[in-house]
Amino acid sequence: MPAAELDLLLEEEIKRNSFRDSSLKRRGTKLPKKTLRRFSSSLARLLEGGVSLLKALQVIQGKSPRRSYLSLLKEVEEKVSQGESFSAALSSFPESFPNYFIQTLQAGELSGSVDKVLHTLALHLEKEEERMRKVKEALAYPVLVLTLAFLTLLILLQYVIPKIAALYGDYEASLPALTRFVLGLSSLALPLGIGFILSLGGVAFLWNRKKEAFLSFFFKLPFLNHFLGKTLLLQFSSLLSLLLESGIPILQAIQSLERTSSLAFFQKDLRKIESSLREGDGLSHSLENLSWIDNSSCALILSGEESGKLPDVLKQISKDSAQELESQTHFLLKLLEPLLILGVGLVVGVIVLSAILPILEINELVR
Repeated sequence: MPAAELDLLLEEEIKRNSFRDSSLKRRGTKLPKKTLRRFSSSLARLLEGGVSLLKALQVIQGKSPRRSYLSLLKEVEEKVSQGESFSAALSSFPESFPNYFIQTLQAGELSGSVDKVLHTLALHLEKEEERMRKVKEALAYPVLVLTLAFLTLLILLQYVIPKIAALYGDYEASLPALTRFVLGLSSLALPLGIGFILSLGGVAFLWNRKKEAFLSFFFKLPFLNHFLGKTLLLQFSSLLSLLLESGIPILQAIQSLERTSSLAFFQKDLRKIESSLREGDGLSHSLENLSWIDNSSCALILSGEESGKLPDVLKQISKDSAQELESQTHFLLKLLEPLLILGVGLVVGVIVLSAILPILEINELVR
């Protein structure tokens, strides 16, 4: 099938199915990226081996340990057996399968390369998993240090300091100010600890409910705006390159990104890009003056448009952004480690000093 005819068919198919995201009630369980990656990879291997789609879905069900995931696969299989296309069946569960995933499969169905598209999706999800794994590994040490520090302080204030205070008996009025302060703090150790834990829970709850407000605030901070901008550029370039590489027209690809994103201000920027593209502007011109993209990336996108290699250029921008984010995260966390140790050491040192100061003063009086 000629490329121009394929693009036309694909555009019509996407428009025909685009109502699903807004009109269908969000159903299904949210799939972790690892599960979605394994689903894509397993299905691709089975289809490459000549197994039919229905049989492949049944085979994957046999390997599923999770009841919710098994139920989801059974519903997808039922829809396919009733004559729906694979992408249409998946689009009934937008909570489980992202919009870009479904539209990429639509392109694969029209071009007859579903297995290759699934391999591409699995590779994309694997890269996202790898980035998240590196971030979690980098955060593990600071989180461990802070957790141990919190527990150490709680034990010192709740159990150790009160026992030392009992040795001073009726001399509390003549104790050093630092010692009196720590003794007062120790009496509030348990309420403060519980309050701290509840505060962390409250922040986590607010983050889930008001993530947009938090990120909008962070974008106003000098350093974080650059860091978050690179994160959005990475998301934009990696997904757009995936969609364009699959043969999806750029306007529909931008619409897919808009429906995939959960950030209102990012969706607003994507709508601006879509509007500019409809007016006949190129992608590089549409991206100008957006806060999360730099001039060098715009220049690279312009060169990709002129050379007809836009997906490759976007893939390179995605790779560069990922490397820069990894480098910055590694540097910040390496800088944070000694600062955390120094801070914890100072706090513990102050508590220990408050305990031995009265002894030192008594020794001075005896002399």
